[in-house]
Amino acid sequence: MLAVNALAWKQAAAMRPLFFFTCLLCACGEPEVQLPEAYDPNGGDAGRSAPFDAGLEGPVGEDASSPEQPDGGSGADHGSADGGPINCDEDRDGWDSEACGGRDCNDQHRGVNPDAREVCDFDDNDCDQAFNEDLDCTFLAAGPSTLYRVDPFRERVDVLGEVDLPAGQTLLDMDTDPDGDVLGLTRNGLYDVQENGRTRRLAQVSIDRYTNGMAIGGDGTIFLTSGDRNANRADLLDRNTGETTLLGNTAPFTSSGDCVVLKDESLLMSAKRPDGPQDTDWLVFVDRSDGSTEAIGSIGFDKVYGLSASFDYLFGLTDNGEVLLIDSNRGRGELLFQAPEGLRFWGAANGD
Repeated sequence: MLAVNALAWKQAAAMRPLFFFTCLLCACGEPEVQLPEAYDPNGGDAGRSAPFDAGLEGPVGEDASSPEQPDGGSGADHGSADGGPINCDEDRDGWDSEACGGRDCNDQHRGVNPDAREVCDFDDNDCDQAFNEDLDCTFLAAGPSTLYRVDPFRERVDVLGEVDLPAGQTLLDMDTDPDGDVLGLTRNGLYDVQENGRTRRLAQVSIDRYTNGMAIGGDGTIFLTSGDRNANRADLLDRNTGETTLLGNTAPFTSSGDCVVLKDESLLMSAKRPDGPQDTDWLVFVDRSDGSTEAIGSIGFDKVYGLSASFDYLFGLTDNGEVLLIDSNRGRGELLFQAPEGLRFWGAANGD
């Protein structure tokens, strides 16, 4: 297995919120499309947003109201440089900040302190000057015929090898089913795909010639999206028979290259609008009942052929080898890193 380190991790990235995209939407959006301020078909933010402190609303492993740790500090106010008081425990997690001689390396985040549990994110959760240690924070991705393992936090891509497919076949997309199996889609078949590249055909398929996206819901439903000026459609795929059923029309959007099911079961896709600018993809909400669509926002990047909802974040992968962090509420993408030259992404699977 060839390990490729694309870029060193940047400490400054640890505190980036996902709400930084707001002002950029107007610059990239089309005037005829009215973007929702923060689109959420379910009336809440569960599973839609991906803040860098996602899932950590309080202290981990202790009671913040009555902390008992010998070296965490008293939590009392101390004098500041200008003579005013300093709150040494601003996040009230029971640990004094480093500015007060304590060990809390981020006193603005209750989920970060020496007693916290390390999780897959951009933070040093337990203040040990390392992050994501002893965790698998990766997801699978694929090019036309190559498997990759992507670590978006450490900015690393591992080349796993070639996918064993019939001559002339390429992977259009891939995703993880509820049992943890990775399924890959070609023009003629649905395959079980192993990390070593071995495949087993599950069904012969008959799909629209422009199908380029596949996503699997929590109940095992397989969604397909198609991309062409005259192929604005979403379908359902039966994994046992390989037969497809029309879900509905996705007009005015057409699939750019992938669709994804979030943890709250929302179905999104990267998309083009044939009558709009062609230098950027859109993030679009797809109604699971009839295929109708609503714009979330411009991603700001082209050829987003892979989407992965992993570790409470939404990541995008492009045909140009770019790895993106995408705000699932507003659509805007941020470049995390550029994979080595010549590496192409045509699909991605959810990682957790």
